Amino acid sequence: MNPYRTFFEAEGERFGRRPLDLSSVFPAHPDLRNYMIVIAGRCGSTWLGRMLEDLRLVGAPGEYFNTQGLPALYRKREAKGLEDYVRKTAALHPVFGFQINPARLFHLEDLVDFRKSFAGFAMIDLRRRDFVAQAFSFARASKSGNWHNVEGPPPEVTDRDVWSMIHHIIQNEQQIDKWYALQKRSPLRLVYEDILADRDSVILRILFHLSRNGTLPAYTSPPQRQKRNGDGAPDTALLGFLQRNMDQIEQVHQDRARINTAKFIPAA
Repeated sequence: MNPYRTFFEAEGERFGRRPLDLSSVFPAHPDLRNYMIVIAGRCGSTWLGRMLEDLRLVGAPGEYFNTQGLPALYRKREAKGLEDYVRKTAALHPVFGFQINPARLFHLEDLVDFRKSFAGFAMIDLRRRDFVAQAFSFARASKSGNWHNVEGPPPEVTDRDVWSMIHHIIQNEQQIDKWYALQKRSPLRLVYEDILADRDSVILRILFHLSRNGTLPAYTSPPQRQKRNGDGAPDTALLGFLQRNMDQIEQVHQDRARINTAKFIPAA
């Protein structure tokens, strides 16, 4: 089931046999390209998006196709269909950027002609080198329902919970890499750990990637944003998981682009 088709058809949209061409609805900045950030959950995407918004140069790259937030945004825009929603959202920004995860991208591709609609877009891929810490964060947020500004002790998660999230993360990476190859796209590849180490370098790389003429706009470092949840204390649960599962974890590190991590998920 495609959640976008379900939502927009419930709002009165009637999709034809051909996917939509949205190429005419986006702003045309003279110096900077519009852009898409393909994200993996718990990879610093909210933090990066806020820093880019603070620049006041490249719009505010939000998750405008997040299926949880879409109904409220659609009604706020007083939109009449998918194309009108995208047009009204893009019109709010001098440069239009948005974040989307692989599963939602594939659903959107069923309704939108990606080659035509996003032909001029710069593409950025954001993921996380430390997939174990990412999986722990994912599993805890899923269990608690609290995705941002977490306070207090994290909920307990099982090895099965974590391995299920590792499988989800690695499978998404492998699927989107195949999609890039089919689309003949070469995204700017970023990782969360680089943002932690040197955020200005990462932002400048993004601005250079968006530049139409290979020159950087005037740049002032954005305000420092909160980097991570928690109090910085050692994560004993994560450490224990690493100690119990290092053999399998190392196998994933060695063959991340091809390995089937489903075999590592413990039986229920």
